[in-house]
Amino acid sequence: MNQSTLFFLVLLAMFLGILFFNLYQRNTTKEVHKCPKCDSLDVIEVDHQTVDSRTVIPSGGGSPAGGDVRLQLDMKLFLRCKSCGHGFQTKTTRTY
Repeated sequence: MNQSTLFFLVLLAMFLGILFFNLYQRNTTKEVHKCPKCDSLDVIEVDHQTVDSRTVIPSGGGSPAGGDVRLQLDMKLFLRCKSCGHGFQTKTTRTY
């Protein structure tokens, strides 16, 4: 194997590792809701209502100019099960 092929394989492995890590991070932060009637995870958000909002500054980071300020929302979610059609509500906090 010549040097350029080895370099290409290393770059490809790094790219695939970064891609896998980003996809894994997105899937682990997703909210999962379960239907209280049939225990199905096939649930969709029909509507939401913002109950409260606040700004949050994460500890140990950010710039002095406030570049790392997040918006946190307390929300009431209106959900519907796609399996049995049951509608229900839940409360959650989302950070943007």
